[in-house]
Amino acid sequence: MCMFQFVAVDKSSLEGSRRFQFDFGSLSSLETQSRYQSTLYGLQCTVSSLEEQLSQLHANIAHHKQEYDMLLDLKTRLEMEIAEYRRLLDGEDERWVLGSPAGP
Repeated sequence: MCMFQFVAVDKSSLEGSRRFQFDFGSLSSLETQSRYQSTLYGLQCTVSSLEEQLSQLHANIAHHKQEYDMLLDLKTRLEMEIAEYRRLLDGEDERWVLGSPAGP
């Protein structure tokens, strides 16, 4: 999670302070650099957030694939069982058609 920490640069306080002697050009450069750093930090946070979302999507897809594979296996086994019951029923139908009731 990104947390923004901004240091506000008050132009008038910098100009009035003897400790900081900036000319207008360097102050403008400082402001520009600060803006770019803020923008870069925001973009990095966005990329980090998107990477986290992508990771979550990947995990969800893997989980859904596992569930799908399990259900597909179950479906296949049920279809095989249904086919076996149909085969048995068809065999009994043939016995009735031939005139002998089912049984030994």
